[in-house]
Amino acid sequence: MRHLLTLILVLVFSTTAVAGFTEFGAHAGIFVPTGDMSDAYDMSPMLGVQVLAHFTSFAIEGSASYVFLATDESLGDDASASMIPLLAGVRSYSGNLFGGGGLAVHIVSFDDGTTDDSESWIGAWGGVGTSLPLGSMELELSARLHWIDFDEMGIGLTAGTYF
Repeated sequence: MRHLLTLILVLVFSTTAVAGFTEFGAHAGIFVPTGDMSDAYDMSPMLGVQVLAHFTSFAIEGSASYVFLATDESLGDDASASMIPLLAGVRSYSGNLFGGGGLAVHIVSFDDGTTDDSESWIGAWGGVGTSLPLGSMELELSARLHWIDFDEMGIGLTAGTYF
């Protein structure tokens, strides 16, 4: 798993050297668990960083986020959980709108006082969004479907900007 994470990060950041224009940014938003995942977790805040390497007709993107998973009361009062989604993929533009997808690694940690567990799952993601002018910067709004371990799903809704 560590080798795969290293490979994904090297590929994303090495593309910045050959891209025509590279942007680095930050985002914040919410993660909404769906399906069986929503039985254990509620809507949760997320923060992260992102990189976008532009080419002629597409862009390569990568992001790392931290999701403060809000545990359901059925897991107990002392339960806490978090998730780190690492995403790498490609996006295409149509005006201010964009769509894309790629591979993901989701690292989920759980602690309830007696159990302390951390697992990593390979998955995928797909998303859509828009870039809106905001003074001298652009505000990026996006919605991404996280397909965790090709079994569970969640929706990430974020707003961010590039520096």
